[in-house]
Amino acid sequence: MKRGRKYRNLIYERLWWQLTPICITIFIVCLGGYAILPDEAAGKALAGTGVLFLLAGIIALSYAPSAYVQCRKKALRLRFPLYTLDVPYANIEYTRLFPVEQLLLKQVEANPKLKPSWSERKFLGPFMGEHAIVIQCRKMPRSHAWLRLWIGRRWLGRKRVAVVVRDWMSLRREIDDHVVAVQDELRSRATRYSR
Repeated sequence: MKRGRKYRNLIYERLWWQLTPICITIFIVCLGGYAILPDEAAGKALAGTGVLFLLAGIIALSYAPSAYVQCRKKALRLRFPLYTLDVPYANIEYTRLFPVEQLLLKQVEANPKLKPSWSERKFLGPFMGEHAIVIQCRKMPRSHAWLRLWIGRRWLGRKRVAVVVRDWMSLRREIDDHVVAVQDELRSRATRYSR
């Protein structure tokens, strides 16, 4: 099957767009501190900190559009701002669709410690009413501890990954078509070898 289109991962796109103004604000504050104390060690430290935050803001701005989900020829590509995870279609058991608020509710029911904080509820507010595609895997391509470095706890389980995209119906259909094609190919190979 051919490569599918890229679907923007809305959660990570929003996260990186929110980080940029924070970094730029810290840069401006540090620049003001340097203007007040230009020759002192504290002023130089503030200037260095400000430059680091400005660079972080520029990096965040450049990485904001890079979070996407794409059906490729052999695997589903989950591109996060600083990490790419390819999940082979043979490894995908099924996909499920949940409204974001229902997904959060299921997480809290399973573990009350996962109740969203005030800031997390505010961050996720625009996504209420959106749908999350939960991709259940037979096993994850990498260890859970490694993936937790790159993927938020809300969107990663032991054997699942959830993504929020605008055109969820089309993406889910693409994923399911690729999974069915791979399963059909594996079945045909098995019957060929059994003869």
